[in-house]
Amino acid sequence: MADVAAIFGVASKGSKLALSLYRVAALAPDAANDLNRIAKSISNFSITVKQVGTIIKENDDLPSSEAIETLEDMGQQYTALAREIEAIIPIERIVRQEGPHHRTFQPGSKEKARLYYFTAHLDSLQSTVSVLLQALHTAQSIIWARVGPTISPHQTAKAVINEKTQLKLLIIEQQMSFLTTIKRCEISPSDPRLLAQINGPSSLIARGDKPGVPGLADLLKYQEASLARLNASKSKDEWFTAVCAISEPLVEVLLKRWTRLRHLEERIDDEDRRVVYLRRQSQQPMVESDEEEQILHLRRLRIDSPLRSLPPQMRSPLGYRQATPGPGTPVSPIPPYEPPPWDSPNPSPKSDFHSSPPLAKETEEIGLEIPWRLCSRCSYWQYVDGRVKDANTDQPAITSYADRKSWTELTAAWVCKEAIKEAGLKYTQFQKDKPNVRPTQFETCFRIERALTFDQVQKLVERTVEIYRQTQAPSPVPFSSPFRPPRGPHLERSATMPYPQPYFIPNPPPPNLYRSTSLPTATPNQGAYGANTHLPPMPPGYQSSSERRRSSNSHLQSSVRRSRSSRNDILEVSSSSEEERHRRPKPRSRTSSSSHSRRKDPSVSKLAMAGALATLVGGIYAIDKKLINL
Repeated sequence: MADVAAIFGVASKGSKLALSLYRVAALAPDAANDLNRIAKSISNFSITVKQVGTIIKENDDLPSSEAIETLEDMGQQYTALAREIEAIIPIERIVRQEGPHHRTFQPGSKEKARLYYFTAHLDSLQSTVSVLLQALHTAQSIIWARVGPTISPHQTAKAVINEKTQLKLLIIEQQMSFLTTIKRCEISPSDPRLLAQINGPSSLIARGDKPGVPGLADLLKYQEASLARLNASKSKDEWFTAVCAISEPLVEVLLKRWTRLRHLEERIDDEDRRVVYLRRQSQQPMVESDEEEQILHLRRLRIDSPLRSLPPQMRSPLGYRQATPGPGTPVSPIPPYEPPPWDSPNPSPKSDFHSSPPLAKETEEIGLEIPWRLCSRCSYWQYVDGRVKDANTDQPAITSYADRKSWTELTAAWVCKEAIKEAGLKYTQFQKDKPNVRPTQFETCFRIERALTFDQVQKLVERTVEIYRQTQAPSPVPFSSPFRPPRGPHLERSATMPYPQPYFIPNPPPPNLYRSTSLPTATPNQGAYGANTHLPPMPPGYQSSSERRRSSNSHLQSSVRRSRSSRNDILEVSSSSEEERHRRPKPRSRTSSSSHSRRKDPSVSKLAMAGALATLVGGIYAIDKKLINL
C-alpha cells in the first residue's frame, strides 16, 4: 500500500519551494528568467504528484506495486534536486536582505548550467508522473465501463477510447522530453565554448558521478528501450516518427505495468459467473416436503439441546452431594453411574438421521442465516449468509471491494464490539430502525469501515459466541423444564440402608380401635455399619429411614387419636339421646303410620352407626396388614 502522507508531503514541499523562487525572481530581475523557468517546473511536478496521491487515496486497489515504486523513486529524485537548487540560490538571504543590495543576485555560468539541467530533469519527471496519472484514470474508466449500469455501452466505450487517446499523447510528450534532456546535457567536442566544461558540473551531473544528485541514468530507465538507439543530435522532426510508432503498443504495456486492471477484471468476471450460476440455481424447480423440514427441525433441536453441552457433574440436581461415610468406616462398593434412558446419547435404532458425520455435514449446509449489508457510496447489497437477498443497484457486489470507502453493516444481535476490536477493524456504533415493525423500534448496529466477505463476517460471529460463552456463567437447568436432571446413583441398600423402609401413605385411614396405638419398632439388622452405627448423612431434601418411620408412626398415632375422639363423640351423642328419650313422657298410642315410623327411628340409627364402624374397622385392619407385611 502506498504511503499517501509521504506523497502529499512531497507535493507540499514542492509548492512552497516554487512560491519562494517566484518571490526571489521578483527581487532579482537579472536572474528572473532562470528562476521563473525552474519554479514553473517544480510547480507542475508538485501539482501532478498531488493528483496521483488523490486518486490513490480514493482507490488504493487501482495502482500496482510497480507504480508505487515508480512514484517513490520520482519523489526521491525531486528531493535531491530541490536540495541542490536551494544550495545554489540562497532564498532566505535574498528575501530577508534589505536595502539596495538585494537586487545584486546573479548566478554564474556554472550555476546557470546546473539550473538548466535541473529544469530539464524536472520536466522529464513531471511528464513521467503525468503518464502514471493518466494510466490510473484509463484503468478506472475501463472498470466503470464494466460495472456502470447508468451509462450506455456506446458511451462507456467512447469514454475508454478518449482516455487511451490522452494516454498516447502523454506518452509521446514523455519520450520527447527524455530526448530533449539528453540533447541538453550532450557535450559536443567541436563546440569550443563547451570544451572548458567537459570536466565541469554539467557533465558530472549528466553522468551521475556527483554523489546525491540524480543523473541521466536515473531518468532514462523510464525511456522506451527502442528509443535509446536514436541519435539525440538529430532534429526533433526525425524523433517524431519513432516516438509515434511506439506510443500505441506502449499504452497496453503501461496499463499492465502500473495498474491492477487485469486483477480487477478477473474479479469482475468471477462475480459475473457467480451471479449467472445463482440465477440458474434459482430457476431450477425444487420439490419441498414437510417431512424434510421436520427432520431439519429435529436435528437443530438435537444440536441446540443444552444438556448436550454440559458435563455430567453440571447436570446433577442443585445442592446434591453423595453420601460419604465418616473417617475410619468401611465403605461398600458403589456401582457405576448409569444415566437415565432419556439422557442416553444413543438414539433410537428406527431413526436413521442421528449419525454424527452426516449431521455435522448437513448442519454446515443449513447455515446460520446471518443478516449483513455491504455498502459502497450510494449502493448496498443485503446479504443472508453468502447470498444476496436485496440490492438497490444492478452492479455486482464485487465492485464494492474495488472502492476503498466501502463499508459493512452488522447488527449487535450477531456481533459484539469486542470481537470487532480483536479483528483490528475500525467501526462506528449507530441506531437503526427495524424494517416492517410498527410502532418504530430501533436496534444497535455496527458500521465497519471495510468491505468484508462472508467468511470474515462468519468468523466475527463465531468469535462473538466464544466471548459470550466465556463471560456468561452457565445457568442451572430448571426442574420444570422437559430436560429434567437425572436421579442420583443407585446405592446398595444392604450396606447403606440397614433398616427396612415402611410403606408411606400420604393420607391413611384411621387404624383399628382394638389395636395398640404404638407400632413395634423393627430391630435393625447387622449391616456394613454395624447394629449401633449411625447412618451416613443423606442429601438435602431426602429423609433417612428412621425419620420416615417416625413421621409415619406419628401420623398413624394422630389418626388413631382422631378416630377415638370421633368414636367417643358418637357414643356420647347416642347415650345422651337415649337418656333424653327415656325422660320424655310416652305419647299416646296412635294407629297412624307416623307413629310406626317414629318407633323405628332408634333401630335405624343404631344399624347405620354399626355399619359405619364396621367399614372403618375393616379399612384399618387392611392398612395394618400391609404394614405388617412390609
